[in-house]
Amino acid sequence: MISFGGTTAKIDPPGFFKKLAKQTTDLTPLFDGPIDASVVQFFTRQFATSGAAGGQPWKPLRPATVRLKRAAGRENMGILRHSNRLWASLTKRTGPDVVLNVTRDRYERGTSDPKAVYHQEGFLMETIFGRRLRHPRRFAKRVLVPEEMPPDLVSTWESLLVKHILTPR
Repeated sequence: MISFGGTTAKIDPPGFFKKLAKQTTDLTPLFDGPIDASVVQFFTRQFATSGAAGGQPWKPLRPATVRLKRAAGRENMGILRHSNRLWASLTKRTGPDVVLNVTRDRYERGTSDPKAVYHQEGFLMETIFGRRLRHPRRFAKRVLVPEEMPPDLVSTWESLLVKHILTPR
């Protein structure tokens, strides 16, 4: 209620503020629906554009890697898609490596594929099959999750949040 010089006016049309409070404290429908769909779409674009969608294009494959992929019959598959394990864990809702945790106030999406961290950070190979390499080899970063998400994606999330809060249920 709001008071104006001794007069009160009720400005809570049939439980509006109670409904609004519920919609802002339970974001599960938003996270589990349109937010997750937009994240899946982002990762699909990230793989299709070899990292360019996230603002950091991945380095091309080395000739030796291209030869290995060709020999395995996977030459038409993109970067980081040799087995599709990593790709599937970020572009599908279910699967052995999919990390998807949704609660009332939290959305977490990722992968439990052990190779992901090496691609995200890059790495230095100093040994192979237990033997020390004479010339250690540095593998390039191929950032899966950018430090800052693309502005168009963040803008989409903001719009979805506003719509979620203001749409009566």
